[in-house]
Amino acid sequence: EASIDPSQMRDLLAYLQVAGTPRKAFANNTPILITQEPNQFITLPASAAEVYGPSLVFEQRYRNLGHWGSEKDRAEWRFQIQRGGQFDLWINWALHRNASGSSISLKIGTQEITGVVPDTGDWDTYNWAKLTTLSLPSGVHRLTAQSLRPLRSNFLIDLSRLVLVPRGKGAFQPMAPWQGIKVRSQ
Repeated sequence: EASIDPSQMRDLLAYLQVAGTPRKAFANNTPILITQEPNQFITLPASAAEVYGPSLVFEQRYRNLGHWGSEKDRAEWRFQIQRGGQFDLWINWALHRNASGSSISLKIGTQEITGVVPDTGDWDTYNWAKLTTLSLPSGVHRLTAQSLRPLRSNFLIDLSRLVLVPRGKGAFQPMAPWQGIKVRSQ
């Protein structure tokens, strides 16, 4: 009887989640396995996301994931950490003031980060927020972004990128508060 380690189990569960569901294809959107940069940052741009769902698209103008209008929409990134440790999770997003109120879920392995997406004023204004600090082991990981529950407005978010930064090693501007973030282990 063969056994698999936790890293292989994460990959198997991620595969089973997407098996049979075709990902969408867009110009300038090429899903790849993302590796750490020389500064140890891990940048997860919209252009490298796997895109699924009825309304989510890769928007050329801002190179973001937009028209996130269904709880069935989701984006996924695969990334590899060479040396595990503590990482600050940063998000770069826009959301019109008339579309606020919906909650996002970001899952990495057994950890889920949730919160109500705050507005940035309009669709042209992108802000940064540090969501939390995560402990991540070395190996290949998958981050999945989707609505936590049915949308309370027409759109969830325009998502430009997520960045994992070694704890305390960087900050992005312009920065905006993101209140009520919850982190759970499943």
